Amino acid sequence: MRYLFKGEWGMSGKALFSVLFAAVLLPVVVAGAADEDALLNDEDMIVDFGVNFDIPENATAWPDGREKISCSCRTNTDPADAWCEGRAMYFLVKLQNWGWDIAYNVTLVDELDDALEYVPGTTEIATDVDNYNVNVYRVWQPIPDGMNYTFPLAGEGYKVADYMEYCDQSTWFCADSLLIRFMVIPKEGIPANRIISNSAIIKEAGSDENTWYRTNRNVPLRLHKGVCLTKAECYEPSQRDCGGEIFSDDCVAFGCPDGFVCNEDTGICEEVAETDEDSTITDDSLIDNVTSDADTVKPKDGGCGCSLVF
Repeated sequence: MRYLFKGEWGMSGKALFSVLFAAVLLPVVVAGAADEDALLNDEDMIVDFGVNFDIPENATAWPDGREKISCSCRTNTDPADAWCEGRAMYFLVKLQNWGWDIAYNVTLVDELDDALEYVPGTTEIATDVDNYNVNVYRVWQPIPDGMNYTFPLAGEGYKVADYMEYCDQSTWFCADSLLIRFMVIPKEGIPANRIISNSAIIKEAGSDENTWYRTNRNVPLRLHKGVCLTKAECYEPSQRDCGGEIFSDDCVAFGCPDGFVCNEDTGICEEVAETDEDSTITDDSLIDNVTSDADTVKPKDGGCGCSLVF
């Protein structure tokens, strides 16, 4: 065997060693890079840390992963997000923490489309979930308006919680779940083809902007003008259809909404059990087992056709 020495390959022995070493190492490096690339592109292998206000689609309490919705006097054939001329409507924002850390000083920011006017005194927050309907909240509390009755979520926003525990991703249960709603009305004279957009920001106060979460995965609501129910059928959407009615902690003093009776022992409104289609109440369905004029259920109106759509 003839050995090649310095000068015959036109390179030093050191250079020759470098070439041979690179030839051996290159496949290993390429294979390692391929494995790393596979890991980075496998979403199931990426672990998220911190807080996360993006509600997953599998959270059945709020389907489709939408944090922000609208509720108007639309008809059943109108788009899910529709505005009605001359009629107020609700925007609702749901907050849950689906991350792995507790969220602190949770703040909600919302800037209205310039085609909308805020209805003063209508911003509310609820934390008490109805055990029988996870999309209906009870015990609403007002969020005070800003100076001169301005929209309280504009500008720097409003702190809605000192902290929020993270949800259990194995059971889809959230110990802390907030719902905020407010009413707006389209301005007079806006064109029928005007698309009204709206989005909100959920963040921890003082956090870096690149950590802020924009609702619905940064896809704003886009409301088209709807056919809508007549004003006689729906002058404005009801609280019951848009997140739940306000329940007083003392129904003995303040009474109950239609379809509920007051439990005088607890002071809480309880839903009346209907025994047939005409909503007749029997003694068995009443807490005090006594029928009276006060126990009569009023006929239901036509409703708004504006149930929550998620």
